[in-house]
Amino acid sequence: VPDPTASASRRQRPSPPTEDAYEFSVPLRVVALRGAAPAEWGADFRVALGTRGSIITIASIAGKHPDAGPLPYCVSKSAVVMLTKHTARQLAGAGIRVNAIGPGFIETPLNAKGRATNAELVKTFIDHTPLGRAGTAEDIVGPAIFLASDLSAYVSGTIVMVDGGYRAV
Repeated sequence: VPDPTASASRRQRPSPPTEDAYEFSVPLRVVALRGAAPAEWGADFRVALGTRGSIITIASIAGKHPDAGPLPYCVSKSAVVMLTKHTARQLAGAGIRVNAIGPGFIETPLNAKGRATNAELVKTFIDHTPLGRAGTAEDIVGPAIFLASDLSAYVSGTIVMVDGGYRAV
């Protein structure tokens, strides 16, 4: 399920809430939770057909680590984590596995401008990542293939963190 909130984070130091932050956070929370509806519809369709399958959501390290993004982003990604776990329990009996991928700092076109204007913050993030680099979209492919395949037939309700070891520190 594509996640429109991926890379929508405005990584910044904590500060008092502003009207701008509120304007940004409300649509982000709504989009994060609305993004789950297509997954549920797809699951309903599979259940009706009696077929098994796999749903993969995109969470973030920010859903498990409060220092990985601003509050609205962390809260929305935490909601994706809980939604994944809850839906995994609901759909297990129908043979549908539900898991998430939790990317760390991934270089994408969506965050290119932020990376260019916040070099110090990017350096801090990478310095905290044991593998010493930002991830790429290609780093997400292997875990996605694993979760979509029968190689993960006994994996459900799990968040596969693809973060270069960020959470290990």
